[in-house]
Amino acid sequence: MGLPVSPPSTQELEAVYQRLLAQDPTAPDDFAELVLDPLTAQLRLRYASVPDPQLIQDAVTDSVLTFLEHPKRYRPERGSLWHYLMMNAEGDLRNALSRYQREQQRQLPLSSVALPLSAGNSSLEEVRPWQEAEARLALSAPPLQELLQRLRSETFTPIEWRIVVLMLQGERRTSAYAAELGLTYLSIEEQRKQVKRVKDRLRSRLKRHGVRFDEK
Repeated sequence: MGLPVSPPSTQELEAVYQRLLAQDPTAPDDFAELVLDPLTAQLRLRYASVPDPQLIQDAVTDSVLTFLEHPKRYRPERGSLWHYLMMNAEGDLRNALSRYQREQQRQLPLSSVALPLSAGNSSLEEVRPWQEAEARLALSAPPLQELLQRLRSETFTPIEWRIVVLMLQGERRTSAYAAELGLTYLSIEEQRKQVKRVKDRLRSRLKRHGVRFDEK
């Protein structure tokens, strides 16, 4: 069954939006459930030639998460809430497409760079945290190894896979994630915000495989 193409009614959207403004604890989940699929379907119609459809879903998820963090940025006098959400999602998708094209030009396949820890690798100048994490996961129990194989079938970019590996290993240092995402030039506080956004998006994809995280 395909995603619902039609946007929610103005009344539905406005009702949940007002609950967001009132800080109803259940409103964020209800809002996301209401808009994620229709936004994704609309962008798929507009951008049918996108090389990786997951880019659309990720862009929509990012834009909705941003909106949920800052719902008061929407100004009703400037247009409908649905139009505002579409413009934000489309902007995030265009940025994602630009990043995707750059990554495709410069990134090696994971199989070329994921080196296990061993004496044979002692000539490397530095083993990065994600490589250590993947090496440990490769030696884990069979059920976890099977999970890793399933996750590899997902359409992760090389950078996203490194973040996934760190998350599965339980890495908590923002600096480790920021280094892989190229965010070390940002302030510590901004690094935390950007890393959280990426991890939240990847969690939503990992949940489809039954992965759950217990992070504080």
